[in-house]
Amino acid sequence: MPAPVASEPVAVAPPAASSTPAAPPTAAPQEPAASELPTFGAGKGTASFYNTDGKGGCSLNPPTNRYILSASKNIFQNVQACGACLEIKGEAGTAVVQVMDLCFGCAENSMVINKPAFEAIVGKQSGTGDVSWKTVSCPVEGKVAVRVKESSDRSWTAVQIRDSKLPLKAVSMQREGENDWVELKRSPDNYWAAAKGAGDGGFRLRITAANGQQIEESVARGWKGGKVYPGSNQF
Repeated sequence: MPAPVASEPVAVAPPAASSTPAAPPTAAPQEPAASELPTFGAGKGTASFYNTDGKGGCSLNPPTNRYILSASKNIFQNVQACGACLEIKGEAGTAVVQVMDLCFGCAENSMVINKPAFEAIVGKQSGTGDVSWKTVSCPVEGKVAVRVKESSDRSWTAVQIRDSKLPLKAVSMQREGENDWVELKRSPDNYWAAAKGAGDGGFRLRITAANGQQIEESVARGWKGGKVYPGSNQF
C-alpha cells in the first residue's frame, strides 16, 4: 500500500488594509437608562382625577405641560418621589406627569392626576382607569436652580433644588472656607436643611440623583431667604 502524500500548505493572503479610516467611537448617551431610575410603587395601579392649582406638598413650580399628580404613600415614599416624572400609560394614551404631592386618602398603588393629564391618559372626564408607569427623565430645559427657604439664616439654612431632570437622593453642603461636606436632611416639604446653617459666607451643594449621578452648584455670599439662584449644571 503506497504511503500517504502530505498535502502542501495553502498560503492565505492577509486581508487588504482599508483605505477608509475607522470611525471614531460614539459618545455614550447622557440620558439615564430606565433601569437606573427607581420604580416608585408597583408600576401599575389605578388613577382618578382632581382639580388643582398646581401647588402641593413638594413645594415645586408646576411643569410646563401642567401635567401633575398626587401619589399614594407607597408611590410617594416619604417625599423621595417629589419632583419625579412618571411616564403613565392608560387606555387613551401615554403622558409624562410630575409628582407634586402626597395623596393621604389614596389606596396603595393609586394616584390622582390633574384633569388635562387624566383625559390624555385615561380618555375620560370622570371615574377611574387602570394605568401603568415607569420613572423617566423630566422634559425640562435649562439648568437646575436653588431656592433658599424664607426662614433661612446663618444658623439654620434650608434649600430646595428645582428644575431637576431626575428625582433626588441626597444633597450635601460645603460652607465657604471649609473642606467638609455635611449631608442635609430632607423635610416633608421637600427642602434640604442644614441644622447648623450655611454660616456668614456662601456655600456649595453636592446634589445626588436617584441613579447616583452628581452635580455641584454654588450660592454666593450675600444670599437671602426666599430667593431663587440659577444653577449652571443639569443631570
